[in-house]
Amino acid sequence: MTTAIPEKPKFAIKEPKNLSSRIKWLRDFYFQGTKRKWNNEFTGWTTGTPWDFQFQEGQYYIVPETYAFFSTFTGAFKQTAKKLELHPDFWKWSLPERHAWFVKEVMVHYLPHEILPGDLIAGARFNLQASTCLTEKEAKRMQEDGLRQERSPRRHPVVSQPWLRERRRRQRSSYPRLRKGH
Repeated sequence: MTTAIPEKPKFAIKEPKNLSSRIKWLRDFYFQGTKRKWNNEFTGWTTGTPWDFQFQEGQYYIVPETYAFFSTFTGAFKQTAKKLELHPDFWKWSLPERHAWFVKEVMVHYLPHEILPGDLIAGARFNLQASTCLTEKEAKRMQEDGLRQERSPRRHPVVSQPWLRERRRRQRSSYPRLRKGH
């Protein structure tokens, strides 16, 4: 069996100059990639409710190579998500309040923190898939909107999000109407 050997790059990647010893060390540490004990893989976090999900495909429509994996991502994060202990009033708050509290709680109390020799890199594991923090009624409505979307292939998939549908509707109503023949 032969092993392919990559060609030497034609152009060198620009190397930074005059870095302090600390910044140089951090940069070199970062570029160790998979040789580090940890990396910045996504972690999933859940409220623990049966209707909860983490992956929201609407956030990834700018990355076309991910389209084929949307259902895989959704299922994988749901299976691997770790449950948070919720505030007693969590379900009484508005959705933005629930989500803001949830993300802060993950970042401050649950996400592993890496302590490097003589340093603390805060937020080094920032790739998280947080719960949508939806109530059962909100989750059911979102699922129904998604199912309606799947039956109507003429519409762009992102439009299944209620807030975006409303914004698009307002935009369309502000377009000047053209009469036939003009």
